[in-house]
Amino acid sequence: MTCCLSTGESRTVENYCADIQSAANYGDSHGIKCDSMLNKLAHYHVSTRGLPPCLGHDLFEGVVAVDLFLCIRHLICLLKWFSLYYLNRCIRQFAYIGEDAANKPSPVNLKSDRLGGHAAQNWCLLRMLMLLVGDKVNDANEEVWQLYLLLKYIVELVCCKCITESQIAYMHVLVEDYLDRRSFVFPHVGLRPKHHYLLHYASLTAKFGPLMHLWTMRFESKHAYFKRCIRYSRNFVNVCSTLAERHQLLQAYYSEGNLFVDDVQVESAVMLCVNLYSSGVITALNEFNLVQPDTVVCLKARVKGCVYEKGCYLSVPHVAGQTSAFGKLIIILLSSGNIYFLVEVATAVYLPDKHAYYVCSTDPLVYRCVPENHLWHIGALHGYSYSDGFLLSLKAAMPL
Repeated sequence: MTCCLSTGESRTVENYCADIQSAANYGDSHGIKCDSMLNKLAHYHVSTRGLPPCLGHDLFEGVVAVDLFLCIRHLICLLKWFSLYYLNRCIRQFAYIGEDAANKPSPVNLKSDRLGGHAAQNWCLLRMLMLLVGDKVNDANEEVWQLYLLLKYIVELVCCKCITESQIAYMHVLVEDYLDRRSFVFPHVGLRPKHHYLLHYASLTAKFGPLMHLWTMRFESKHAYFKRCIRYSRNFVNVCSTLAERHQLLQAYYSEGNLFVDDVQVESAVMLCVNLYSSGVITALNEFNLVQPDTVVCLKARVKGCVYEKGCYLSVPHVAGQTSAFGKLIIILLSSGNIYFLVEVATAVYLPDKHAYYVCSTDPLVYRCVPENHLWHIGALHGYSYSDGFLLSLKAAMPL
């Protein structure tokens, strides 16, 4: 029997052409049915540079949809830590924040063989499961729960928008460990082709860069416009003509204004009034010489497509004596075209049984001012109430 961790040799122009010839002469394609149209390009061949994968289809609608369902079914039916009714009630009633509220997971149906949500919903459920049912976990070392946590961490590594070579190497090790454990824990549920694709993610990340920049979610967003048009118009006589006309009208509308939005969009901005802030805040602002009459302050802003608002958490650069650093956003400052975040430094403790970070305010309060381009990861983190602090479930892994 072939090992689940085995991979074939990489494609080259020579073996690609040989397989094309073999398919034409003997019907033995070795995975290739016909020559790609892209090979007609002058300076491109699919076997040399290849094409990056879409983690939305491979991970969230593939591996996560199947394996997270298996883990949930095992926890409900065999371990009986909680019931299906309890889980679905938690999914419905949980107070999601920000993007999580827009991608609220769909209910779980045990009569199926996978999760029923789309990519963003499955991703949200993967991150939120330890919050939804974490208090029902009787043994954090149980092999199925550990398998879930390992899958959660692999997804965080794959979804990094900025990744190091050491993280890529670690990703490869974790994927092999995960597939080996998965085959042992669920021996009667075979691995799927998308599990095999996962074995190549480390090398593909090294080749193309962070795969989060290359997934097809933007195309799905574009397709959603056409789906809404045909659904609302209910005119199926000539679908292509209807959609083409409406899309051209939309493009004409956009062309009348700014086709691309500004990198920075702020709401209710006011000039900085130093007298309103404490000495600790003023000291933090002076580090970047922000106590200036032209400095603008706001509580909510959209920066390069990411929404930041007061109360969210940011992944800020490490300081001496800390292995991880998070800051609670207090105000956003704009000065000379640059964005700065004033944060209240939080004490962070990693919880291995949930693969999440527990954060709380320092005593006494410590403030830091962080430029937007110094954040470890782009985007805001939302804290969910837990004990006397907040719990952060990351979308991307912290730097090693």
